[in-house]
Order: sequence, then structure tokens, then C-alpha cells
Amino acid sequence: MSIAIETVDLSKIYEGGVYALQNINLSIPLGGVYGLIGANGAGKTTMIRILTGILKPTSGTATVLGYDVVEEPLQLRERIGVLPQESGLYEDLTIKENLEFIAKLRGMTRSKAKEEAIRVANLVGLESKLETQVSTLSGGMKRRAMMARALIGDPDILFLDEPTTGIDVLIARRIRQVIRNLATKRTIILATHNMFEAEQLCNKVALIKRGRLMHYETPENLKKRYARQGETFEDVVSELLKLEEEIEE
Repeated sequence: MSIAIETVDLSKIYEGGVYALQNINLSIPLGGVYGLIGANGAGKTTMIRILTGILKPTSGTATVLGYDVVEEPLQLRERIGVLPQESGLYEDLTIKENLEFIAKLRGMTRSKAKEEAIRVANLVGLESKLETQVSTLSGGMKRRAMMARALIGDPDILFLDEPTTGIDVLIARRIRQVIRNLATKRTIILATHNMFEAEQLCNKVALIKRGRLMHYETPENLKKRYARQGETFEDVVSELLKLEEEIEE
């Protein structure tokens, strides 16, 4: 089995001795969707930032597609796509202009960048919105535009941080279908609070509590092992992580 991501005793300590991640050992194969689940502040975003070469770990190692995230971040970034929680889109530009700009930053010629903008827009169903200025888009449309941006260059691994947060149910359903389609040819790391989404999409989920990896298992096996009669996957996860005790007021 080929490995997409592997971490060994991965830790991150912030100022004041606060652990964001504590000795995470995780092995994720190539292909499919793998979830990062935990309360706010559990360490999901820190994990993504380390795995994408943005943040350095305090100790331990992490490799993505064979690249060491500390020693080879530039090579790594050529092979991955990232959809962060924050937008980062240029509001005064159109969707097409945003996509072409990122494509050029990735080294594409002007003509290739135009082709790439159309290609990724088609993948997320935005082909009819390419000339629309970003500032006029709904939240759901912006998330789809961000998904398109993450797909520029046809990355082998996609990191999606809360891709359906704050959008209506129909757009969320469309984005979930896009994720299913994309996962047939690449690996997707999905950080989400949406347990329906995690259960429907993920091959396995990593349950993280206060920076520690508590469980790494398929949603089906977690339900079989821990669910009492009538309990949903969300009930199981809430009990395992005690989410209600960790969510900040």
C-alpha cells in the first residue's frame, strides 16, 4: 500500500507550553477521503498547516508524498492544493481572474492559465460564473471558487478545512459531490465539524482531542464498536471526544 501522509511523534507546542499537537502517529494511504475531527482548538488546523509546509512542528516528523514537510516544503507545495477556512479570494476580481492569477503563480503561461481556470471551474460547476466579480458572490459560491483555486495544477493531495461551513444545504450537497468525484483520483484530507459529512465521505476519520489522536478508524467501525441502540455517528463522536466540554463559549 502506497502512503500519502505519515507522521511520527508529531508535536507542536505554542508559547506558554500549550500543546496544539502531542505525539501524533498517523499513516494515510493514497486515494480516498480522510477526516480530521475535533472540537475548536483540538489541533485540526495546526495539523493541516504543518502538513502543507506552512508551520514547522516542534518535534517529530511528517512526510507528504515522500517529502519532508520541513526540509522540502517547496517541492511539496507543487503537489498539493489547499482550501483554508478563510477566503483569500481577491474581491475586486472575477472568478476567472482569481483562478488565472493563481495559475500564473504556479508557473503557467498566460494561455495555459486561461485553460486551467476553465478546467477547474468546470470541475466545481462554476463554468457559467467565470466572469462574475467575487464581491457579488454568495458564501456558497465563494467556497466553490476556493475549491476551484485549490484544484489548480491538478494536485495529488487536497487539504480541505471546513469546506461546507456557513453555506446552505444545497450548495453543501454540491460540494460533497465534488469531493466524492475528486477522491477517485487523489487523496483528500477533510477537517470538518459536520458529522453527516464525515460519515458519508470519509474512508477513515482521525478523532483529535486536545492535540492527541484518540481514534483512527472507519466511521462504520466506530459506530459498531461504540454506538448504543439508536445512536448516530454524531452521538458516538460527541461521546468519544466529549465535545460539549471543550467547545469554547
